[in-house]
Formats: sequence, C-alpha cells, structure tokens
Amino acid sequence: MTPDGVLTTLVSFDGTNGVGPIVLIQASDGDFYGICGAGDIHPGSVFRMTTNGTITSLFSFDGTGRDINSPRGLIEGSDGNLYGTTIGGNRGTVFRMTTTGVLTKLAQLNFALGYYPYSGVIQSHDGNFYGTAAKGAGNFGSVFRMKPDGTLTSLFSFHGYDGGNPYGGLVQGKDGNYYGTTYSGGANNAGTVFRIIMPVALNCRVSGNELVLSWPTNALGFTLQSAADLNSSTNLIDSTNAPTTVGAQFTVTNSISGSAQFYRLRKP
Repeated sequence: MTPDGVLTTLVSFDGTNGVGPIVLIQASDGDFYGICGAGDIHPGSVFRMTTNGTITSLFSFDGTGRDINSPRGLIEGSDGNLYGTTIGGNRGTVFRMTTTGVLTKLAQLNFALGYYPYSGVIQSHDGNFYGTAAKGAGNFGSVFRMKPDGTLTSLFSFHGYDGGNPYGGLVQGKDGNYYGTTYSGGANNAGTVFRIIMPVALNCRVSGNELVLSWPTNALGFTLQSAADLNSSTNLIDSTNAPTTVGAQFTVTNSISGSAQFYRLRKP
C-alpha cells in the first residue's frame, strides 16, 4: 500500500503456497519472509517473497507425531538466519532456519519453563533471544531467555496478581530492560504492562598481557572502578581509561601488572 492508501495485492494464498499468513518481515537481503500458521489441517509453513510478489515455499511443517508445527513468530537474527517459534510440537519450540529453508529445532518448551510462545522471540543486544510463554510455569506463563545454542532459562514466572498469560511478545527499551504485556491478571484481572529489569554484567577476558573489560552499551550511566584490595570502598577509584565502543559493548583495556586488581561497575 502506498502512503496515499493505494493497495496492490501481491500474493493470494490458495493452499498450495500456504494458508493463513500471520507474520511478514523484510530481511537484510531485501526479500520478505513470512509464516503461515493455520492449524491442524494445514500445520504451517515458511515462505519467501520478492518485492514484486514472487513467492517461494521454504519449509512446510508436516504436523505428524511431535514434529514442530503451527509457527507463530519470525525474526532475522544477527547472523542472517531466521528465528521463530511454534505452538505445536508438544507445547511449542524455538527454531532456526536458513534463508534457503534448512530448519533446526533449537529448544523445546515445557510445562515447568512455560509453553505456547505465541509471539516469537526477539534478539537482544547481548546476542541472546528473549520471549514469552503464554501458559505453564505454574498457571500463568513466563518470560524466558534462549542462548544461540538453544539453552533455555526461565527469567520470570507470572502468578496472576502480577499478570498472567503473556500472549504478546517483548520489546527491549533504550534502558536495556524488557517490556511486555499480559492478557490477564493484575489488580483488576484485566491484564498488565510489565518491565523486567536485567542485571548488568561486567565481562573480563585476558588478551596477551592485557585485561579486556566490557559491558553492554545499553547499560548507560555506569562507571568502571578498580581497587588493589576490597578492604574499604574508599579504595575504589574511577578508571582513567575512557571506554570505547566495540559492537554492542563498552570496552576498557588495561595492562596486566604484577599486583592484583578488583573491578566493578558503579552507577550513582
């Protein structure tokens, strides 16, 4: 559709090229990628579409047994692959797919962690993926993190009074925290908007005779401090090396000396 409201139909689905399209994204290669996630009779598919409407089916879920099916979310990861979720396949999964249609199941959701990820995942500045599960984790759903290798961690389980059944996905705010909504629960049992505050980690690694310290660039207002011992907080002094930005990380590089040094991030 043009900004003036002139609509052009690019593709009409007919069952052979998919049924029930629910998500469409444009990837860095310029093409569009989408999912059809109709349900049991048509267990879903992933397609690619050029800007002129030429459509290609990349992957069709077969819906048999515990095969993953009924896809819901789709994003492009920082590695150029597609990442999505399904609500079928024994309570739902997270998958990775190349733009040529090679699919890899990364994670299996479950009752304890939370299941039915209706809105897909987002990729954070830290490289990990974050999503919501509408059911399980007790009774009211959860927020989870997935590493690129598929390792899942539950970050928060809803209890009803603080919200329940997060059918919507997450967004990462400029403050580095995650925001979302729940369909039910809260003070009036009519849903909530929530924020999850993530701790800021100071990462350290040795490179030759140097110590490289880094923390996320979306963690604003922090000062790197160091001390030769931890007997008193007054021993901590601000780093004289200004941080540089490398990718999505603030980085400070210090020479390794013969004496011990302790580091921390401080925010006034």
